[in-house]
Amino acid sequence: MKKIVFTLILAVSALASWAYDFSAVSPSGQTLYYNISGSTVSVTYPGPSPYYWYGYSMPGDLVIPSSVNNGGTTYSVTSIGSSAFSGCSGLTSVSIPNSVTYIPNSTFSNCSGLTSVTIGTSVTYIGQGAFRDCSGLTSVIIPNSVARIDHLAFYGCDSILEITALPTISPSLGMDVFTCSRSTIVNIPCGCMMNYSVDWDYFTNFVEGMVFSVSVESGDTAQGSVAVLSQPTTCEDPQAVVSATPAPGYHFHHWSDGSTSNPYTFTVVSDTLLIAYFALDSTEGIDSVQPSDYSISTSGNQVVITGTSNQRVRIFDSMGRLLSTFRTSNSSTALPVLTTGVYLVQVANHPAQKVVIR
Repeated sequence: MKKIVFTLILAVSALASWAYDFSAVSPSGQTLYYNISGSTVSVTYPGPSPYYWYGYSMPGDLVIPSSVNNGGTTYSVTSIGSSAFSGCSGLTSVSIPNSVTYIPNSTFSNCSGLTSVTIGTSVTYIGQGAFRDCSGLTSVIIPNSVARIDHLAFYGCDSILEITALPTISPSLGMDVFTCSRSTIVNIPCGCMMNYSVDWDYFTNFVEGMVFSVSVESGDTAQGSVAVLSQPTTCEDPQAVVSATPAPGYHFHHWSDGSTSNPYTFTVVSDTLLIAYFALDSTEGIDSVQPSDYSISTSGNQVVITGTSNQRVRIFDSMGRLLSTFRTSNSSTALPVLTTGVYLVQVANHPAQKVVIR
């Protein structure tokens, strides 16, 4: 009987030592450990208890991926387990992906070597003691998505010199969330002084300013390039200016927010990404056909142009990206089969018309 009991204890101990479903190397080179829950996974600690990292160390700058592959299946990384990195003193920085929606209790507590953390823009909740006693942390950026920071979340992080809080509605705070100096600089969005001065009354040094920025991308770098000419600087001047420069043979079409201005000046109220879309130049047939001369319809999965021949037809997706260019061959032309969706059809250089393929 004693032998059987001893064998069972060994078996349970062996199972307990593997507190995860699989492991994988992170983009930053460290091995991370995961538990599977349906099509998603949570990052966890590898040992039998949450105190594993107190005896070992994961060094360097850690990037947690937004997805991970195991055995041919790709899982979305949507959470980090409680105490997953607690006591991991070798970590110097952590980047949490936008796929993660909350940071639970004690996740990074006692990571004394941690100097910076990037919190993903989907995180709504920072749990109790999540970064407690991260004594090397010098600055924190709270993303716009955060609604609640629970008790002791940054307790013992006494080296914090600056906090940037992006939410326009101040996140609610639990007890003793911060213990850094009350005069720590707290950067907040324009017009939010009343909210923060009441709800975050532990602090005395709030600075209202432009905490948002603008970035731009080209929908197709072969068709044109983009640039930010000026970022918003102050609450009194919250405007940015962006521009798009088409490549030879193309012209600027529109920005992803629908504007056709170029350069484009606009008021910034949040972190903003704008994408510029371009279209192919052509002067053929500009005046040879008028909108009243033709009609655009659908037939099954085809677009039918009636009433014009030898005219250029361009088809764009709903975002204004050029998909294909055709030329009508006779008075009624059926264009090739399209998948279901919303399209913009332009004849010559006239305004595009929206069609829906069902």
